[in-house]
Amino acid sequence: MLTIAAGATASTGTVTVTATDNNIDAPNATVAVAATATGGHGVADPDPVTLTIADDEDTPTVTLALTPATIDESGNNNASTVTATLDHASDADTTITISLPDDAPATLSENAVLTIAAGDTTSTGTVTVTATDNDIDAPNATVAVEGTADGGHGIANPDPVTLTITDDEDTPTVTLVLTPATIDESGNNNASTVTATLDHASGADTTITISLPDDAPATLSENAVLTIAAGDTTSTGTVTVTATDNDVDAPNATVAVEGTADDGHGIADPADQTLTIADDDTRGVTVSPAALTLAEADDTATADVSEHQGTYTVALTSAPTGTVTVSVASADTSIATVSSASLEFTPSDWDAQTVTVTAVADAADNAGEARATAIAHTVSAANTDYDGVTAESVTVTVTDDDGEPTLSVDTPRVDEGDSGTATLTFTVTLSPASGKPVTVAYADAATGSAAAATDYAAITAGTLTFAAGDVSQTIDVTVNGDTLDETNETVKLRLSSPINAGFAGDFTAIDATGTITDDDDAALSIDDASAAEGANAAFTVKLSTTSDREVTVTATTSDGTATAPGDYTSKTEQLTIAAGATTATFSVVTASDTETEVDETFTVTLSDPVNATLADSMATGTITGNATTLISIADAAAREGQDLTFNLTRTGDISGASTVSWTTGDDTAQGASAATADTDYTAVTAPRTVTFAASAAAATLTVASRADAFVDGDETFRVNLTSPTGATLANAFATGTITEGTTGYAIADATADEGEDLSFSVTRSGLLSGASSVKWNTADDSTDGANQATADTDYTATTTAATLNFAADETAKTITVSSAEDTLDEFDETFAVALSAPRGGALLDASAIGTITDDDATPTVSVADASAVTEGDDPSTTANMTFAVSLSAASGRTVTVPFTLGGTASAPADYTLPNPLSVEIAAGKTKADIVVPVKGDVVSEGNETVTVTLGTLTNATVSTAQGAGTATGTITDDDTKGVTVAGGP
Repeated sequence: MLTIAAGATASTGTVTVTATDNNIDAPNATVAVAATATGGHGVADPDPVTLTIADDEDTPTVTLALTPATIDESGNNNASTVTATLDHASDADTTITISLPDDAPATLSENAVLTIAAGDTTSTGTVTVTATDNDIDAPNATVAVEGTADGGHGIANPDPVTLTITDDEDTPTVTLVLTPATIDESGNNNASTVTATLDHASGADTTITISLPDDAPATLSENAVLTIAAGDTTSTGTVTVTATDNDVDAPNATVAVEGTADDGHGIADPADQTLTIADDDTRGVTVSPAALTLAEADDTATADVSEHQGTYTVALTSAPTGTVTVSVASADTSIATVSSASLEFTPSDWDAQTVTVTAVADAADNAGEARATAIAHTVSAANTDYDGVTAESVTVTVTDDDGEPTLSVDTPRVDEGDSGTATLTFTVTLSPASGKPVTVAYADAATGSAAAATDYAAITAGTLTFAAGDVSQTIDVTVNGDTLDETNETVKLRLSSPINAGFAGDFTAIDATGTITDDDDAALSIDDASAAEGANAAFTVKLSTTSDREVTVTATTSDGTATAPGDYTSKTEQLTIAAGATTATFSVVTASDTETEVDETFTVTLSDPVNATLADSMATGTITGNATTLISIADAAAREGQDLTFNLTRTGDISGASTVSWTTGDDTAQGASAATADTDYTAVTAPRTVTFAASAAAATLTVASRADAFVDGDETFRVNLTSPTGATLANAFATGTITEGTTGYAIADATADEGEDLSFSVTRSGLLSGASSVKWNTADDSTDGANQATADTDYTATTTAATLNFAADETAKTITVSSAEDTLDEFDETFAVALSAPRGGALLDASAIGTITDDDATPTVSVADASAVTEGDDPSTTANMTFAVSLSAASGRTVTVPFTLGGTASAPADYTLPNPLSVEIAAGKTKADIVVPVKGDVVSEGNETVTVTLGTLTNATVSTAQGAGTATGTITDDDTKGVTVAGGP
């Protein structure tokens, strides 16, 4: 009760309304709180107030239950009862309507609704699920029993529950059926259809895969599978077995037709069915066609047809069990021949074979005749099914096709000769030979360029006769020789009136040309000429023989000691020698002057002859000089260290005295071989005088040469004449030659393959007039580093100096050093040969290098797969994967093997990339390893691979063997996938 004190407007005291808790899901509740007022002079009761009580229970959950959960397909235990429960009560009735899938092999009871009354948690009413019985073998069935809930404030449908129905049928039996069970080997009845049946249906599709033994003489259709649909007992689809036609005469064959069944429930395979294949082959040898008619010879006008040849085939009617040989022979090979003497047939190759028959032509012109022969066949087939089989022969008829033969004549040639006679022979040919006599008339056609009686004896008309079988006759013409240069001339022979033969082209007569070859070549020459200054020099150009043709030739001048235009007038002229003439004249004008000079010369050259040849094409023209006294000097020579004496000569008028001055000078025109003044000879730079007394014709001057220790070859210098008195200089200088006085020795390098001798050539130059010697020895080539040859291992050493002796005038000797053979691939190796102690000379080249060329094959390299490596879990540690690299043979060189890495593993995640990406196989070794450090991890990633691929090698090649250049290693993953949940406190 609440009290409001007098004078107050609010009550004192407390009245509490407390909600009553329950376990029932219900909507929120409302309560009207009412009050009755007393006192206060008739105060009215207050209006009621509404209190809302919020429900705090979840919506209940419905659960279905089956009793029992497994039932039989039939019998007493073929039904299950469905009940429903709530996890807590609802304030409203809950209905659950039970249902099954449309294809469920079960039925529901007529009442399919369960009710859970308000406030209850267990259903009332009965719903039964009963299995549907069938005769189909199938796996145990499962049925989802479902419920639809209603009422109880939006209650959810229960989860379906599974009812298992146990199948009670036996596994069916499959049977194969062949229709028909017997077929032919070939033809229309060579196939059988395979079907399959079940003794009772299965709940699953049953497939039967049909097969035949590997050696079965039959084939299956492309589709070899039969299907019996679930619930059916007869197969669908078509499988056909077709006989293989083998052409072998043999007993009937039987084939086991097999089937492999599968329905998912362990159905057994059907029993094999036997198919019988009836053989349809017979043995025999056939020859087709049995007769041939051939022309006697091929018609060349029909290039694609050989009329004189024909073919026939020899065939077996069935495959033989062994080798069958058919011998082929012509009864008369003068009529026809065969291409093969025997034919061989085997079980693996018994295709029909072709025999070509070729007619043999005879020599007789016997048109209309025919000749015949037979081609016989003998069958040899011991120990085979063809033993005793025979074959027919082939008749060959050869028709004669020899028409009228053709006459032809050649075109002979003969050289005429300079005198007497020669014979020009015409050969008349008959083709082909005839069986009848053939005649043809001949005569002089008189249309050739040769003149009868002058060039040849006229041909007397006559007749040639060819006896049967003859193919050639000759006609001789006498040719007269002459010395006249003339063109080739011809003689024409005419053939006419042939009997039993004809001419090509159906001509009634033919002419043949015989050639008389002229052999009188006219040759040109030119005579020398001379003239005094100012006169004409007349050169005579001559023919060696008379010619009936005009001859032309070009004459041209060129300078000698005489030069144009000062001494003569240069000239080019085409000269003509008329037919029948033999000479022509070429005139050159010379110049006149007042100088005193010696004779001078120029040259005339012939060129471009027409109708003649050049026998002597050059002549000298001499312009006679006007000098009265001439002084000349001759060249001189002496060995170095000796004096050179130059002879001076005076010619012409020597009745008075004469003088001439002289000096020496370097012969600069000789380049490197020019002597050096005051080094190689004593120079005379101030003019000295040579005096000729009256009537004296000769004088000398002397120049001293100087010796040295060098082999520098012969050297030259000049003596120059100047300032003559009482005479004129015929020549102004002479050459002095200082001949070498020292002997020089040189040795050349040598090369040879290992195991062969190296030949070093030692040459001697300079002074060779006496005998001399030089010593030699071998030594290691210290300049070649690692490639120097080793004494007495790679070559035969000569460490104690040996002597090489040269006889007088001998310029070359050979030193031979033997090298050793080995099988090691290595660099070419070198050693030295040294010269020493030259006797009577100097060393120009004191050493030579001998190169021993390696002739051994370059080795090959291969790489092997690496053993698998387990990666581990710690990334900071590694496990080495090792690939073995092998050399086919030890090498004398370091072999560098570059490589690349690939595969499914990658660097640096899975392994550390080697640095460098190459390995070396040291000289003399055959192996090296490629090491790949594999890293650990904790990633489950599967096994990975590392692939090594060899690159371009140094001093070796990659082996050509399959896979030799690549190798693979496997990184084995040791990590497993999974989720780990760690709990806290």
